[in-house]
Amino acid sequence: MSDVRHQLSAALYGVLTGDAGLGAILAGGKVFDRVPRGAAHPFVSFGDMVSRRLDGDAAPVTEHFVDVLVHSREAGQKEASDIAERVIALLDDAALAMPDYRLASLRHRDTQVSASRDRRAYRVRLRFRALTEAL
Repeated sequence: MSDVRHQLSAALYGVLTGDAGLGAILAGGKVFDRVPRGAAHPFVSFGDMVSRRLDGDAAPVTEHFVDVLVHSREAGQKEASDIAERVIALLDDAALAMPDYRLASLRHRDTQVSASRDRRAYRVRLRFRALTEAL
């Protein structure tokens, strides 16, 4: 199952890094699978991914819950929320190409906004649900 997760992550990463609008908001397209130490804010990173096999009629179907995280240190929630809305617009119901799998569905499920204790940083957790089928 790690192969399908890797291909899904790579496809999501490609969509986010390939968008000029998101790149402009992030001042350089800072989208990370692994956040480098001292990364400048704002940026987007990948969080948890939970995958499980579902019973499929013709082909094996895998359900994935993917967290995409937005990190901001701008005062208030506006910057983080604007970036989150752009990410949702790019990924919700997107048609992603993967070499060995077909993306049957990709939908935004929920959004959680949280602030640091001192209210100097905000993090938005976007959860997406994807269904993939082996080709």
